[in-house]
Amino acid sequence: GQSDNIASIPFEHMYFMSIDDFDLLTSGIASGGINLTEILDHAVKC
Repeated sequence: GQSDNIASIPFEHMYFMSIDDFDLLTSGIASGGINLTEILDHAVKC
């Protein structure tokens, strides 16, 4: 479920996202349209 996806995100990666961005991200993950690993990899490199 969506809560499982949220729990799997390491807190050290959360600083780059606003709450609104996080809501959009989790919505995208829940719908299957977003690959969380790719997003985190991209965000960490930026």
